Amino acid sequence: MMGLTYADVVIESTFRQGKMPVKALVESGTVFMIIPGNVALQLGFDLD
Repeated sequence: MMGLTYADVVIESTFRQGKMPVKALVESGTVFMIIPGNVALQLGFDLD
Protein backbone atom coordinates (compact mmCIF):
# COMPACT_ATOMS: atom_id res chain seq x y z
CA MET A 1 0.00 0.00 0.00
CA MET A 2 1.28 3.44 -0.93
CA GLY A 3 0.97 6.46 1.35
CA LEU A 4 1.42 10.19 1.07
CA THR A 5 4.89 11.60 1.67
CA TYR A 6 5.49 15.05 3.11
CA ALA A 7 8.68 17.06 3.59
CA ASP A 8 9.42 20.05 5.80
CA VAL A 9 10.83 22.73 3.49
CA VAL A 10 11.63 26.43 3.73
CA ILE A 11 10.31 28.70 0.96
CA GLU A 12 12.43 31.81 0.50
CA SER A 13 11.43 35.05 -1.22
CA THR A 14 14.05 37.04 -3.10
CA PHE A 15 11.63 40.01 -3.13
CA ARG A 16 11.50 40.69 0.61
CA GLN A 17 14.26 38.45 1.95
CA GLY A 18 11.59 36.49 3.80
CA LYS A 19 11.48 32.80 4.63
CA MET A 20 8.57 30.56 5.59
CA PRO A 21 8.72 26.96 6.79
CA VAL A 22 5.99 24.77 5.28
CA LYS A 23 5.05 21.10 5.10
CA ALA A 24 4.91 20.11 1.42
CA LEU A 25 3.37 17.09 -0.28
CA VAL A 26 6.10 15.29 -2.24
CA GLU A 27 5.55 13.56 -5.56
CA SER A 28 8.14 11.65 -7.54
CA GLY A 29 9.04 13.41 -10.79
CA THR A 30 7.72 16.82 -9.74
CA VAL A 31 9.25 19.77 -11.60
CA PHE A 32 7.24 22.72 -10.28
CA MET A 33 5.99 23.71 -6.85
CA ILE A 34 2.63 25.38 -6.24
CA ILE A 35 1.99 27.40 -3.08
CA PRO A 36 -1.31 28.75 -1.72
CA GLY A 37 -2.16 32.40 -2.34
CA ASN A 38 -1.92 33.38 1.32
CA VAL A 39 1.66 32.04 1.50
CA ALA A 40 2.59 33.87 -1.72
CA LEU A 41 1.21 37.14 -0.31
CA GLN A 42 3.16 36.73 2.93
CA LEU A 43 6.33 36.24 0.89
CA GLY A 44 5.71 39.44 -1.09
CA PHE A 45 4.42 38.10 -4.41
CA ASP A 46 1.99 40.24 -6.41
CA LEU A 47 -1.02 38.07 -7.30
CA ASP A 48 -2.69 40.59 -9.62
